[in-house]
Amino acid sequence: MLYRLFGIPLLRGDKQIMHDGVKQYKYVSPPLSILEKLFLESFWNAWVNIYPMWLAPNLITALGGLCMFISTILIYTFSPSSIGSAPNWVYLLVAFLMFLYQTLDGTDGKQARRTKAGSAMGHLFDHGTDAVVGSMFAIWMADITKFGWGHPLPFIFIPMAQGAFFLSNMVPLHAGRQVFFLIDVMESEWATIIGLFLTGVFSPSMWSYGVPVPDSVTHFSHEWFGLPFLDVRTIILTACILQAFTSNLKYVYYAFVKPYFLTTERERVSAGVVIGRPGSGLLNCMHQMATIVTYVSLNTLSWIELWEVGYNPMVGLTVPMDIFGALPLFVLSVFGFGGLALSLLSCYVSRVPFPLLHYTIICHGFYFTNLDPLQGWVSAGVCLICYCLFVYQLINTITDALGIRLFLIKKKTV
Repeated sequence: MLYRLFGIPLLRGDKQIMHDGVKQYKYVSPPLSILEKLFLESFWNAWVNIYPMWLAPNLITALGGLCMFISTILIYTFSPSSIGSAPNWVYLLVAFLMFLYQTLDGTDGKQARRTKAGSAMGHLFDHGTDAVVGSMFAIWMADITKFGWGHPLPFIFIPMAQGAFFLSNMVPLHAGRQVFFLIDVMESEWATIIGLFLTGVFSPSMWSYGVPVPDSVTHFSHEWFGLPFLDVRTIILTACILQAFTSNLKYVYYAFVKPYFLTTERERVSAGVVIGRPGSGLLNCMHQMATIVTYVSLNTLSWIELWEVGYNPMVGLTVPMDIFGALPLFVLSVFGFGGLALSLLSCYVSRVPFPLLHYTIICHGFYFTNLDPLQGWVSAGVCLICYCLFVYQLINTITDALGIRLFLIKKKTV
């Protein structure tokens, strides 16, 4: 009952539903994006042959996540105010680590099929890791572009990107199969890798070069972004926000409009949708969309409110905020969204219902009501504890149901 209300904890009844649901999970391969078609798929097919047959797919996923955690620690150790003050070698190393993460992320599923170790646990662990680390490299944008923690533009992009991730994972639940576009996640990751590499070669100041524009545009830039001129970073981040916004609209169409208003029930069944599955159906779809809209709104407004505390758009930063001042909201943005995404993924792979009022929304709402430091740390702490507890229960329940180990390949009996 508590899980169905707040998303935590999993009690005996919820575990039994999950125990039975994961055994009915079936993998459906998504379409390929343009870079996957051009070279990534061939590269990953060659790379996966390097792995020994005993290497568990989930361990590959975990190593990829570790690359991103190390990258985040590097960036905010050397640039705590997130204003591009890290040495150039840090950005070059982070570019390499992100390339390694993408390679590991692209080959864990191939290793699962190669070793016949694919499972619902692998799907959850892979996408759950992506939800957490994807939020991290979105947050790096503040440092790479030298906007810092005190400017709202990078942090409008973060919840927009998270919204697109959440909605994209609603699509298989309601339409039967994941939808990817020709320009999708892999292309965004490669753009980030190239951006990190260029930042390491030329330093973050390269993104601050002014762009010759009419005076009216310069006035708009000064009024809205606190910049005396329009520069490369503002154009790039504005384009990223617009791209994320259009992706949200596309996924709303594929997860909500098309399956419930433009497709018959027979067509949905033939596409792989399980009618009556907990979490699916028109009302559940509307509830999930309302949840992610609430999260995106709270997260965006929280970053903007934090920005207003330390930023005057007419004169620039008054008190540069460092990682410690923004850490509670950082934790809520990364692990709060991670928990939200895991609850949605659990609907798809294990058929447990989506929580009515997710603990992430409660913690975020508590934080947003007042930017008091103590209240912020309490909100972030409760959210992180709930996330860790849910992950622990989720892993134990599913591995027990499938008779597998998270980081070991089950030996086949003859």
